[in-house]
Amino acid sequence: MKIIGLGLNYKQCYQDGSYKEPVLFLKGDNTLLFNNGDIIYPEFVDKVWVEAELAIVVNYGFTFANDITAENVDDRDHHLARSKSLDTFCPIFNKIVTFDSINPYYQRYKTYINDKLVQDASTEDMILNYKQVLRFVSNKMKLNSGDIILTGTHPGSATLGNKEHIMTDGIIKKGDIVRIEFPNIGVMENRVI
Repeated sequence: MKIIGLGLNYKQCYQDGSYKEPVLFLKGDNTLLFNNGDIIYPEFVDKVWVEAELAIVVNYGFTFANDITAENVDDRDHHLARSKSLDTFCPIFNKIVTFDSINPYYQRYKTYINDKLVQDASTEDMILNYKQVLRFVSNKMKLNSGDIILTGTHPGSATLGNKEHIMTDGIIKKGDIVRIEFPNIGVMENRVI
């Protein structure tokens, strides 16, 4: 099983019209965490933020995930291994809904930190919809049943410069409670320790 992430797959990430294709990255299985599990805040990073995303479970259906991200290391970590693949950095909801049970083209979702709304978005703003995402990724690598594809996140209240999208309202710290709501799938909460 592998976790494949898409970056910059929302229209608001390309307000300058420079879109070519989404960024692809991998997250290790050490990142997996489930509902009510604790997110471990690494001692060696200064800034960590959350990104709610619709997730495709290959050959099974949809769920959602939190693509937790740490600030890049002096702009050197271009493959995103440290920023995306730290332990517990991929909480995923432990329920899968079938492909025909929801409308993936319009899923409104919200992210809260300590009950403060920090993200209110919809999958209708994605550049590549879920079928296009599957085609795009499968043209780059073999997909197996159970592989998880994170479809990208709306930048929300973001700093958009040089195509980077850091969710300034989504920054977390130790002691925070992160709650993500996908009304047609479920609600996931995780504490930051």
